[in-house]
This record gives sequence, C-alpha cells and structure tokens, in this order.
Amino acid sequence: MTKTFAGNKKLSSQHWHNDNSLKIVKSRNAPRSEDRRFLVFVVPLSRQVSPLLRTLKSKRNFDLAVRFYEVPGRNEGFLDGAEFVMTGGLSKFHSAALFFDIIRLQEAYDGYLFLDGDLEFDSGQLCNFLSFVKASELDLAQPSVTRDSFCYWKMAYHQPGYVFRETSFVEVMAPYLSRSALLKALPTFTKSISTYGLDLVWPSLVGNRGIGVIDAFQIRHRDRVDHTSGNFYKYLKSINVDLDEEERLILAEYGVTPGVAHSRRGYFWNRRWPLSTEPPTLVSVRLNAPETKTEKQILIDLAMRRARWGSGRAEQELATAISPFLAGDRISSG
Repeated sequence: MTKTFAGNKKLSSQHWHNDNSLKIVKSRNAPRSEDRRFLVFVVPLSRQVSPLLRTLKSKRNFDLAVRFYEVPGRNEGFLDGAEFVMTGGLSKFHSAALFFDIIRLQEAYDGYLFLDGDLEFDSGQLCNFLSFVKASELDLAQPSVTRDSFCYWKMAYHQPGYVFRETSFVEVMAPYLSRSALLKALPTFTKSISTYGLDLVWPSLVGNRGIGVIDAFQIRHRDRVDHTSGNFYKYLKSINVDLDEEERLILAEYGVTPGVAHSRRGYFWNRRWPLSTEPPTLVSVRLNAPETKTEKQILIDLAMRRARWGSGRAEQELATAISPFLAGDRISSG
C-alpha cells in the first residue's frame, strides 16, 4: 500500500529503506512544464554529494525523481528541490517500475535517464546530453565512461575523436530510454532485482537499433565492482537474490543469447585540410566491432582511430540537429 507523507518534512532514519512496496514522500502537484521534456531518476548515496543537487535552482529541461533507500545524508536538498521523492523498492529499476505504476508518467516525457548514485559528472551539461540524445533519435543511450573508471564493457569507455557511436548495448549504470523504449522495457524492470540481464535484453526489445554511447559526454565511476564484499551485493545476498540465476531466467524468457557488447558505427567531425578555415563536417564510418576481437584497450583504440582514416558518409542533417547541444563540450567530472 502506498503512503504519501504530507509536506517536505525530513523523515527519521526508519522511513528510508528497501522494500517490496514503494512510498511516495513527495509528488509534484502542478502539471508538467512544457520545458521539462525529460525525467531523471536517481538513487543517491548518503555519503556522496550528488552532482544533481547543483541543478535544483537552475533552468533545466528535466524533472527529478529521487529514490532513497537510506538516510539522505549529504543529499537532503532533494527533499525540497526534487519534483518526486520516494523510498522503498528493492533496487533502482524495481523501484522505478513501482513509481511508474503509481505515478503514471511513462508516456509524459520524451526520454528517461536512470542514474546510479555513485556517478560523477558535470551536471551543467546534463540538459545538453538529454537534448543531444533526443536530437540523434536514439532509443537507448548512455554517456561514455571515463578511462579512469571501473567499467565491465570496453565498448562503454570514452573514445577520443568521436561524437558518438552506434553500439549494440548500453549499461545499467546510466541508461537513457526514449519514451517508446521505456514502454517496451518497463515490464523487465521487476524481473531482475540485481539488474543482471536487463541491459542484455533491452536491445532486442528496440529492434537492435537506435542504441549508442555518447562520447561527447562523459561520466566517471570510481567504485570497483565487488561481488564479495560490496554493499549492494551483500544486500542481494541478504534477500536471497542470486544474480546469475536472475540473468539466466530473464535471458531465457526473452530468448536472448549474450554476446560481446560492441561498436557498430562512429560519428566524428572531419576537417578536410588541417589548415582549412571551412567548418568541419560530421561524418560516420562503419566500426567492425573491435571490442569483440581483443580485450586490450590499446588495440581497440588503434582500430577506432584507423576507422576515421577511411571514407565516411556525410551526416549533414544530423549535424544540424545535434550541433546546438555540443557547445558546452562534455559531461566530464571537473
């Protein structure tokens, strides 16, 4: 049963927890502003200040939905500043599914971004990132991951020289889903509390196209994934969640055979001559899945760089669409 707490008052520590149900602490009463075309769903940590706190009083193109499973700590500002605040749910996507079931917003926004709480990024560029992905007509996307981050898939690491790459996959740490992609993927959100297997299934749900890693924007993930003593994995064990079994079951249900996540096509600015005064043109080239051929990052980098030497396809219409959102450089941690 959903309980709504009156006002924005701070709650005692016992109210913030993981749970099979969801409690809405705060919900926006006014209709959505036309300028707020996106929804950002985030699960902050008590100990780490969320970059999104800096956006609360600034002009932005997104609403904020914040899920706490522990005392807000250094992120108490969200209690007053976010449009939606909640507690409960068993994990990020499980709680998001419950949220959409209660607050029917899955068709209200153009796109949805789901952020882990331990990510570092330049929040001032988040509006540009969201607008960029919408303009590039991607259904699944994520910012690239800085090279000093811990990341399982080589494909997600930042590739210098590229604006973005069409890929076979995005990760669960910071996925963007278009409205149509969310409607297709939402039934999967409660099928893996560990999140294992979710990101492997989503590409098939969107037809294995319209997926990309945006190199013009970056996020940093400093925390090493620790399946033995990491807090999240200890929590999963405490509620008897077997992450490998969850992945096996969801892949079997959707008939998905996991492969190596890889890049398919790369987009970059190309200047015809080094000293030319003409503006560069946006060009795309085919990328022959270098991540499937080696685990050595230097070899992947060489293949990516070599691809830009080949003949490419002009992308004039796309260049016009995305250029307004690239002036601020990238979502990188300062």
